[in-house]
Amino acid sequence: MQVSYHPPSDFTPVQISLLKAGATALSIPGASDAFVKKISLPSGQDDNVYVFFQQGVVQIAFGGPAGSLTDQMESAVTAAILS
Repeated sequence: MQVSYHPPSDFTPVQISLLKAGATALSIPGASDAFVKKISLPSGQDDNVYVFFQQGVVQIAFGGPAGSLTDQMESAVTAAILS
């Protein structure tokens, strides 16, 4: 897992649209937008959670073997990081 912070200027509306295509919306208190983008790779799974706040964007990247990343685990970790 990797957590990173980005200033709002790092994401243009076009980039956000591309990232949101096929993503699943999340409800995060205080966030203006949040979603998880799940990508299946031959070597496993790469899920990225993007949480947009007025002050910046938190990106949480999860990686692991196929089937190892559950929505419940990702939600719990996201909540713990953002609390």
